[in-house]
Amino acid sequence: MFVERQVGVSAQGRSLELWAIWGDAAPVSMGILATNENIDKIIIPENFRNQMVGAMLEILDEPFGGSPTGVLTGAVLAAGEITTL
Repeated sequence: MFVERQVGVSAQGRSLELWAIWGDAAPVSMGILATNENIDKIIIPENFRNQMVGAMLEILDEPFGGSPTGVLTGAVLAAGEITTL
C-alpha cells in the first residue's frame, strides 16, 4: 500500500505513525511515515490483508520512533476509511 502525504510534516522530535483500526479491535501500527519523502510504501502484514477494506487508517503525531506503548498515544492528524484495495 502507498500513502501519499500532500501537506504537513512531523513536528521536531516527533514521528507520524500510521495505524489501522478494525471496529472494536485494538489498533495496529502499520509503521512510521518517512520524514524526508512524501510517498511511503507500507507493507501490510499478511494476516491483515484480507481485512483491510472497511478498516480505518489514522495518522497520529507520536513520540520520535513511534508509540512507546504499542497503543495510540498522540493526536490524530488525519483519518479515513479504506474503501478499495
